[in-house]
Amino acid sequence: KVVAEQKFFRVLELPEPLPVGELFQKIEEGLGFRCCRLFGDPSTRIQRFAFLIGGFGENQWHMPQAAHEMGAEAVILGEMSEFIVMSCLEMGMPVIETLHSISEIPAIRRQAEILSEALPDLPVHHIPSGSTVYGCRIRGS
Repeated sequence: KVVAEQKFFRVLELPEPLPVGELFQKIEEGLGFRCCRLFGDPSTRIQRFAFLIGGFGENQWHMPQAAHEMGAEAVILGEMSEFIVMSCLEMGMPVIETLHSISEIPAIRRQAEILSEALPDLPVHHIPSGSTVYGCRIRGS
């Protein structure tokens, strides 16, 4: 459930704490993508995490601190700079990075469904690119 939000991200709460490594595996399974990255100790137990589709940009140095102040114990996002990863880790927040475009795929699929329902006479489809990212194949594409 959402426990806090601001313009760029939300802080969500899991029903119960779990190791961030287990959450990492669930994210990879849910996205169908086996090349996500985990920074930090996979055994760290968390219940709240900041979630951002896309990435924390180079000009968003304040985001890890804002997430931490909003109660986040970890950060999940598409991409971020090395310096922002280090900032998160210094605050004790593990980071799960999915890649920018991969983090947007679920929303793009849902957008295609919404458009298809709203415009029944217009064929609307999400077409996976089938691209290989960093030598990793996206399952189902």
